[in-house]
Amino acid sequence: MATPQDAMISHRLVLHPSDPMTAPQSTQALVQGLALSGLIGDVYPQGGEYAFFSGAEFLQLISFLGCSPHMALLPGESEDPGFCYVSLTAIKAWPKFILGQHPATSRCPNCSSPAVDWQNNMDPGSIHVCTSCEIKSPIHALNWKRSAGYGRVFIEIYGVHPHEAVPADHLLESLHTAHGIAWDYCYL
Repeated sequence: MATPQDAMISHRLVLHPSDPMTAPQSTQALVQGLALSGLIGDVYPQGGEYAFFSGAEFLQLISFLGCSPHMALLPGESEDPGFCYVSLTAIKAWPKFILGQHPATSRCPNCSSPAVDWQNNMDPGSIHVCTSCEIKSPIHALNWKRSAGYGRVFIEIYGVHPHEAVPADHLLESLHTAHGIAWDYCYL
């Protein structure tokens, strides 16, 4: 659900299961696991149904790149109106395709040729046929250079610009251990 805060903070790091057909058992189980890991803290009431302030371990679980990043973790910590918070989508029955405002050219996972006409093939289970090597790939298997994702559930970390931060390996490993699902990420 979009909130007024979303308009101010459009950039985000998004975690999603690597296999778009899989998801944790429940949204509540995901919330509990993220709280135990320290990624999320108290409920952020203005952020929507499953929105949370960053938790005590946030800066150990999300690695900000660059020599001295300044991240506001609470509203009003900087002159910038945005701050980092975490929002989850409820688990859906079918995968959803998410795409950044300026997506990279998607490429064939086999030969790296640019994907043609992928816009017409975004439904779950759609197959892309490469015009160069003729390999058939599910749309989510194209190389989007982390500018798109496909899944039934998303963990959105608002206030993160593309390639400004990455999830720490131990965050992805803890999600895998807790839910039996490999996780990936993209930027919107």
